[in-house]
Amino acid sequence: MPASEGGCWVWTGARTNNGYGAVRHRGKVEYVHRIMAAAHGMNIDGRTVDHLCFTTNCVRPSHLLVCSREENTRRQRSNAWRSVVAELMDEINGVRGQA
Repeated sequence: MPASEGGCWVWTGARTNNGYGAVRHRGKVEYVHRIMAAAHGMNIDGRTVDHLCFTTNCVRPSHLLVCSREENTRRQRSNAWRSVVAELMDEINGVRGQA
């Protein structure tokens, strides 16, 4: 999973129709970003794993945030949230302050 622009770790394997990375895991199809979140200590039980980078096939743990489904939906609809997250992602990826 080589880093692409924006620092995402882009899943290049199988994807769902919605663009999420997917694998057969423990006998069922699961989203790769959820597996990565759990593997990095995030408690995903009964929760949604949101992509801060808005890239559905990104599996980079620092780009993932566990939240409720309601919170995830609210964020998707919020232009203000997208603006704040864009600044946060620039900081995470070391873009801020570079000219």
